[in-house]
Amino acid sequence: MIKFFSKIIILFPPSFFFSHSQLINKLKKKLPMKGQHVLFHNTPSEQPQNFLIRLLSYNIFLRPPPIKNNASDHKDARCLEFLKHINNYDIICLQEIFGFLNKRKHKIVKTCFKNGFHFYSSSVSPSFFSTFLVDGGLLTLSKFPIVATEFKAYKYCILTDSLSHKGVLYTKILIKDQVLHLFNTHTQASYMGKESDKVFPLAFVLFFVFKKSSLKTRIDQFQEMRTFIEAMLKKHNFEENHLVLIAGDFNIDSRHCIHPIEFVNDLKIGELLLKEMYNEYEYLLFDVLAGSKDDKDKIIDILKVKFQIFSSFI
Repeated sequence: MIKFFSKIIILFPPSFFFSHSQLINKLKKKLPMKGQHVLFHNTPSEQPQNFLIRLLSYNIFLRPPPIKNNASDHKDARCLEFLKHINNYDIICLQEIFGFLNKRKHKIVKTCFKNGFHFYSSSVSPSFFSTFLVDGGLLTLSKFPIVATEFKAYKYCILTDSLSHKGVLYTKILIKDQVLHLFNTHTQASYMGKESDKVFPLAFVLFFVFKKSSLKTRIDQFQEMRTFIEAMLKKHNFEENHLVLIAGDFNIDSRHCIHPIEFVNDLKIGELLLKEMYNEYEYLLFDVLAGSKDDKDKIIDILKVKFQIFSSFI
């Protein structure tokens, strides 16, 4: 997660609104899950009264059937455990909470609503004629009013990620007299581990092919994300006292993210080629997301600042 304000930026279809009484009637039947964005209104008295805002970003790993690592990935047990802790937070950003053939998403939204999360937005489902099989798996829930929301799909993904409509989910949240611009995302994963070349020669080749392709895809997606952030802040009247947070699963290994420059020498990413080593963590966060060379925003990795260590993945 990253952080930037104005010059210092903090990273850490139309919308439908319902009155509180209409909302309760809707809930008695079934929460709408098919719309791109569904925003619930609650009354001001129901909002958290403290000014310590507790935000959770979590890849909940609820992949659609029949994808699984064992009998069930323990999906039901993990959902129940997750729901025990939702009251510890005011805003929740989830990744891999797919709606395709998956009732767990509806259960989570419904339970969160009953616990005060009366506002939520989710990534748009792909059209029937698209090449994507499932939605982007993004869901943002809030106890504070969401007043605007948009979803931007990445232009492409590769390997098995190409089946998911991955992108960035933007929500503008009002917290008393403050404004939060929140971005929730899940970028391209890498599917070949560092030890692959030790198994057999073919794995050595696949490691470089898949690793390089995944790396290039993430670069493209971070560039798209930066453009989308700028567009949303401009469209939704960003001011210097507003807070901007970027949360999600970036799929960057921040502890083992350095590659020989030869590994990426054909990616044509400009000044990076002048360096002897390529550091994906530093490049994507502090170059791409920071903006243009002449007008960079200050990026703060919240986890690193708070705990004085790199998180293993962000």
